[in-house]
Amino acid sequence: MVPVRHRDRVVGCLSLASHTSDETAPYAREALETIAGQLGTSIAKLLTEEALRSSEERYRTIFERSLFWVVLHDEQGNLLDANQTALDGVGYTKEELPGLNFATFLDKEQLQKAIEEAQKIVETGFQNQPVEFCLTARDGRRIWLEVEGAMVYREGTPYAIHSIARDITERKRAEQQLAERNQELFALSEEAVRRGERLQQLSAQLSRLE
Repeated sequence: MVPVRHRDRVVGCLSLASHTSDETAPYAREALETIAGQLGTSIAKLLTEEALRSSEERYRTIFERSLFWVVLHDEQGNLLDANQTALDGVGYTKEELPGLNFATFLDKEQLQKAIEEAQKIVETGFQNQPVEFCLTARDGRRIWLEVEGAMVYREGTPYAIHSIARDITERKRAEQQLAERNQELFALSEEAVRRGERLQQLSAQLSRLE
């Protein structure tokens, strides 16, 4: 019996049986060891490929079923992939992805901001904190997103940027409504102060008349 190894790890064994001899000839054992070495490399490769396929399947499941926007893009903002949540959000299809870029959704100011953030990720490998962007969907809707990104590597080489975004449009709308309400209350309070001051002036004038 000859162990099948890969990088000092036993991944199987190779046996040779004979009806006529209890011993294995040296040349036969050498041949078995050579075959075992080749099998070890092949088995390890198959196991690695299977693990990679399994990992990719799990990632794809999470990618497609996520309620968050998940987008893969390069540092110039060209979209490479996007999940259905993101596609539904902006109103485009998977087939239209090759022609989509940050510029499709962002105005000049927001586009510059996005490119700068992408460059930071390329340089550091990740984003220090979420960043907010306002984009325009295909139907003209304005959507606010809170985005986090990180670099994706292939064989140690930067490949793309993986971004996850949360739709915060409702939160931004509520914040805007609150800000407007606060402005209204502030204006009312100022008006009340002015009226109070006017009443004091009138009261002082009446006192002098008496």
